[in-house]
Amino acid sequence: MTYTILLLDDDERFRKLVVPRLKAKDINVLEAGSGKQADDLAASNKIDALVIDGVLPDTDGITWLRKYRSSEPNKPVIYISAFWQSIDAYQVLTSELGVSQIVHKPVIPGVFAEQVAAELMRSQWTPSSNEQKDDPIALELEELSREYIESLPDEIRKIEEALEKAQDPNQRAQELQVTRLCSHKLRGTAGSFGLTSLGDLMGQMEDRIRSLNDVYENLDESFWSEMADIIATCRNIIEKNAGASPQKMAATTRVVSQQAAASQRALARILVVDDDPHFLDYVEKIVSQRLIEVVRASTPEEALQLLKQKSVDAIILDLNLARVKSFELAKDLRELPGVEHIPLAFVSSDASLDDRVQAAQLGASLYLNKPLDPDTLEDAVQRLLILGSREKPRILIVDDDKFFTKRAADILFDKGMEVHTLHEPSRILEQLHEVNPDLLLLDLLMPGISGFDICKMLRTIPRWQALPIVFVTAQTGLDTRIAAFTCGGDDYLAKPLSDEELVTRVSIRVERSRLFKERSERDAVTGLLVRRSFMERFTAQLSASRRQRQVVSLVMFDLDKFKDINDNHGHLAGDAVLAGLGHLLSKRFRVEDLRGRWGGDEFILALVGSEKTQSAMLMKAFLDEFTQMVFIGESGESFQTALSAGVAASPEDGQTPHELLQIADQRLYEAKTTGRNKVVYVGGSLEIAPK
Repeated sequence: MTYTILLLDDDERFRKLVVPRLKAKDINVLEAGSGKQADDLAASNKIDALVIDGVLPDTDGITWLRKYRSSEPNKPVIYISAFWQSIDAYQVLTSELGVSQIVHKPVIPGVFAEQVAAELMRSQWTPSSNEQKDDPIALELEELSREYIESLPDEIRKIEEALEKAQDPNQRAQELQVTRLCSHKLRGTAGSFGLTSLGDLMGQMEDRIRSLNDVYENLDESFWSEMADIIATCRNIIEKNAGASPQKMAATTRVVSQQAAASQRALARILVVDDDPHFLDYVEKIVSQRLIEVVRASTPEEALQLLKQKSVDAIILDLNLARVKSFELAKDLRELPGVEHIPLAFVSSDASLDDRVQAAQLGASLYLNKPLDPDTLEDAVQRLLILGSREKPRILIVDDDKFFTKRAADILFDKGMEVHTLHEPSRILEQLHEVNPDLLLLDLLMPGISGFDICKMLRTIPRWQALPIVFVTAQTGLDTRIAAFTCGGDDYLAKPLSDEELVTRVSIRVERSRLFKERSERDAVTGLLVRRSFMERFTAQLSASRRQRQVVSLVMFDLDKFKDINDNHGHLAGDAVLAGLGHLLSKRFRVEDLRGRWGGDEFILALVGSEKTQSAMLMKAFLDEFTQMVFIGESGESFQTALSAGVAASPEDGQTPHELLQIADQRLYEAKTTGRNKVVYVGGSLEIAPK
C-alpha cells in the first residue's frame, strides 16, 4: 500500500536527505517549506500523515498544527524538534494537538524513515471499544484505583485526629510521629493512583515534621495553620476525584505492572534465625502481609543449610540464640558466597554497648530491641530490603504494551532481578535518575517518543553512554534491526520472545556490563574500590548524609612496617597480606559502608551514621581481629602484622571530602609517630590488643 505524507520543513537539505529514504519505503512525499505552501498542499491533496518541523519561516509548527486540527482532528502527526521537549510542551503536543511521535534532530535518515513507516502502519489499526473494555489489566487497575480513592477519607481523618491530639504537649511527640508515618505512606502511593498533587502535599507534611528534628516544644501558630491548609487541600482533591474512573486520572498508568500482576507472589524473601517459635510466628504474620516470604531457622545449622539452598534478600538474627554464640554464626554466614552483600539485622531483648559495636563490625545494618511493635518491624524489614536491592541487577522496561511489561517483569523478577516499568516514555530521564538501572529494555515503537529517539538522546549524555540498551519490538524487518543498532542499541529482541531468550539476553548483558564496571572500579589484589571509585561514591554519600543530617566517619589506615614484610618475607607474602586484609574488610562492617584501597598499603573506610567514638571502637575491633591472622612467608615461616588508623568525623571535623581526608590522614600520621598499632580520633586513641 502506498501512503502519502506532507513534509513541512523549511530546511531544503534536510528534505533532500530524508525524502529518498521515505520513497524507498513506498511513501509519497509532498514537500512544503512554509506554512502557506503546506496550506495549499493540504487543501488539494489526500494525505495519510503529516511531518512538521517546530520552527518555520512564516509561523511555528504548533500554531500551524493547531489551525490544521480544527478541520482534521485525527490525522497522524510526527513533530520534529531541534531540542528535547519539556514535559509541559510534550503534554501540549501529545494531549492537546494529538502528535503521535516527537522526533529530534539531528536524525539518522534510515532510522527516520523507519519511524515514519511504523507510524503509518500503526495508524491503520486502533483497538475497538470492546477490546478496551475487556482488557483484564485495565479492569483490575480500575477496581484497585476505586478502592484506593474510597479509602482516602479515612486515611486523612487519621492524620487530622493525630494532629488534634498533638495540640496536647504531653502527646505531641507521639502523635506527630503518627502523622509523619501516615503522610509517608500516602506520599508513596497517591501518585501511583493518579493523585500526584495529593502525594506531593503528603510529602510536604512529612518533610515539615521531619525538619523539626524531634524538637516539638515551641511550635507556633504558623505550623498548625500549615498543617490545616494541607489537610483542607487534600480533602478538596479527594472530593473532586470521588467516583472518577482511572482513565481520567493521568498517572494511573504509572501503577507498576508487576504490582497488578503479582497477585500473591512474594516480592522478597528474608531469613529469620531465632529459637523462639512464638517470635518466628509473629514475624511471619506481620511481614507476610507485605508479600514477603519468611524463611525460618531455629538453629545455626539449619540457617547455614537454608542459605546454601535458597537466595534471600535480608537476614534477621537473634543475638540470644541458646547454645550458640550468635556472633560466630554471623561470621559463618558472611563466609558463604554472596552473603557478604546481604543486609543483616540483630534482634535482642537486652544489649550492651559492646554488643552493638561487635554487631556493627560484623555487618549489622540494624540493631533491634525486643519486643518489636509491628511498625518498627515493618520499617526495619523495608530498610533491609532497600539496602539489599542495591546489589540486585536493576532492569528498567520502557514499553507502552502493558501485557509485555507484565510478563517480562514477572519473568525477570523470578530470576532475582529488581524490575521497574515505565509506560510514559517522556519520563525516561526522571526514571533513569531514580532507578539507576543496569540495563534498559526499550520498545522501539511507542506513542509520543520512539525508542530510536530515546536511545539517540541517551547516547549523548555521559552518564548513560555505557548503559546496555536492549530493544524489543514486533517489527522484525532488516531496516528496523539496522536502525536499532545505528541508534546505539546493544541488542535486539523480536516479539514474541521466549522466556529463556529474554532471561539469557538480559543476564548476559548485565553480567558483562557489571564485570567491565567491576574491573574498572575495583583493585585486582584486594577486591576493594580503587581511589577514584571510592571518592565518587563517598562524595555522593556525604551529600546525602548532610541532607538527612546524619554523621559520617572516615577512617584511613595502613599496615605497620609493610616494607619490612616485603623485605623479610617476600613480595608474594606482602600481596597475601594485602589480599587477606581486603577479604576480611569485605566480610566485616555493613553493606552500606564503603571500603577502598587508597594506594600501596593504605586503605580507607566510610561509615554512615557512626559517630567518632563508635567508629573508633568499630575500627579497633576490626584491627584486633586482623592482628590475629597468621600469614606464611616465601620460606614457609609464619608471621603476623599490625595496623594503625586515623578517624575523622563529619560535621565536626569538616563538611567536605577534602577536609575529612586531611584530618583522617593527620590522625593516621599521629598513630604512626606515637607507637603504631592504634586508632587515633579526636579526643583520644585506642590501643590494639597485643598479638
